[in-house]
Amino acid sequence: MAYVRNMKAKTGKGSNQTKVTVVVGEDNSKSVKSVQVYIPTIPNQPNPEPENIVLYFERMEGDDRIFSYDNLNFSSDPVDFTYEMTATMKDGSGGTIGSPYSQAVQIEAEVLV
Repeated sequence: MAYVRNMKAKTGKGSNQTKVTVVVGEDNSKSVKSVQVYIPTIPNQPNPEPENIVLYFERMEGDDRIFSYDNLNFSSDPVDFTYEMTATMKDGSGGTIGSPYSQAVQIEAEVLV
């Protein structure tokens, strides 16, 4: 059965725009069509705008399916702040697959090569 393996968030240098990625494992039937992620507002930290985002399939990485959203904005630079994000996998009709998964995610700065 499909499950959320990991979540990450990276912000572009000099930007408050952040890309959120969710790694879904063991989705051999490709039943996960999107992943809804909730990022809470935390006092004294940059506010996520919006708090609820929907990630769509981006690519395969081995047997894992990668879902992403690259238009999350924050009210100020979010790098090094941590948010308890909650991901919920959705099927094609919007139904929930499995249980919501929560993880503390530290916003990283995107490294330019």
